[in-house]
Amino acid sequence: MTLHYMMAASVLIGFASGLGFFWLLKINTNLYLREGKNWIAVITHLVRFTTIVLIFWYISKFGAMPLLCSLGGFLLGRKVSLKYLTPKEL
Repeated sequence: MTLHYMMAASVLIGFASGLGFFWLLKINTNLYLREGKNWIAVITHLVRFTTIVLIFWYISKFGAMPLLCSLGGFLLGRKVSLKYLTPKEL
């Protein structure tokens, strides 16, 4: 696999993980605001961070450029999720 394909794949993986991370953040905040059963929110929180750490750790094995590209994709996923997951009245 050439470096260009690896960087493109890293951007897509970062984008997908960013969307998932911030989508789960929205679910997680709703779980924390609900009454009772906060252990589900804590488990969701731990799974969210463990998953993103493992994804970035695995990509870091391929070098600095794929890691930076995946971080860029992650931040792009953050931008998209903040645009479409936030309430419109803000």
